[in-house]
This record gives sequence, structure tokens and C-alpha cells, in this order.
Amino acid sequence: MNFVEMRESFVETLRAGLPQNIVEFADEHDLVIAGGALRDIFRGVPYRDVDVFVGDRLKASGLVYDYEQKYDSGGLLHTTTPNSFTTSDNVQFIFGRGRSMTDVLEGFDFSVNMLAIRGRQGLEYPDARTHISERTIFVPDPNCHTLLAHRIAKLQSQGYAVASQITSATTGRGNYGQHTL
Repeated sequence: MNFVEMRESFVETLRAGLPQNIVEFADEHDLVIAGGALRDIFRGVPYRDVDVFVGDRLKASGLVYDYEQKYDSGGLLHTTTPNSFTTSDNVQFIFGRGRSMTDVLEGFDFSVNMLAIRGRQGLEYPDARTHISERTIFVPDPNCHTLLAHRIAKLQSQGYAVASQITSATTGRGNYGQHTL
């Protein structure tokens, strides 16, 4: 999949919408922040949580401790309330990918979540902001294996419509088209 670099001014807008302690921690440890929080900052609405992708190196170093561990449908380990953060920070450290912004973005299912920042650099799916603005769920990779009906329903509950492409992308795994949810 191909991604495009964000303009520095857009990266700064996203960084400014995040809690300062999370941005500083990510900067200090060269971590990727990506996903729904960045999407919601772009939209100007409150986000639920901030996903910080750490790969495996911080877990091994002890800088991030695993409290309420859970695995998502893609097999990635999430933690809540890691060491110096509180539950009010709404931060989740995600292990298993995070070596690069490309690595992180290639693991996402929907274009509306394909925004990532690392320090003062950013990367995004070429049509991510258009899809966010038009409130359209689009799956750039038709072979995506993390496509789940409940994730589509969650975005639909936030006012997103399902692109017709999703129906063909899910052939063989159930029809998640707009008319079936």
C-alpha cells in the first residue's frame, strides 16, 4: 500500500489536539501515534482513546508495564493505564507492530483510521482525509483480514456510510454492506 507524507502544519494540528504527556512520551521514545484519535482531532470531535504503537522494545525494557491486558481481533496486545499514565489519559499502548509508520498503517482496516504521526512527521492514506470528511468507510486492502462487522457498525454509529467496495471486499467472510447492519 502507498502512503503520503503529511504537511508539517497538519502534523502540528494533530499533536496539539493530543494530551501533552502522551506526545512527550511518544517523542522521547520515538513511538507512533495513529488511528481514531487523529481522525477525531481532524474532525474536531472528542476522541475515545489514543493508540500508541510501541512494537516490542518498550515492553522488554520495562518502560511500559502491562496492566489490564487484552488482545484485539488482530492479535495485538493492548494495555490500559501503563506506568506513568492514568486511566483519565485514555492511552492504549499497542504491542506487536510499530517499527515504522508504514508498518502501523498497513495493519489498519479502514482508510478513515490511516493517519499516523511520529515526532514531527506524519503519514496517511492518500484519501484518508477525504473519506473522513465525506464520512465514508473504505477498505484500501481488499484482502484485509481484520474486517469485522462490529467495527463497521461502530463507525456507522458515528455517522459514517459504507462504501460499496466493502461488500466485494468481504465476499466469503459475510456481507457487511450497509443494508445488513
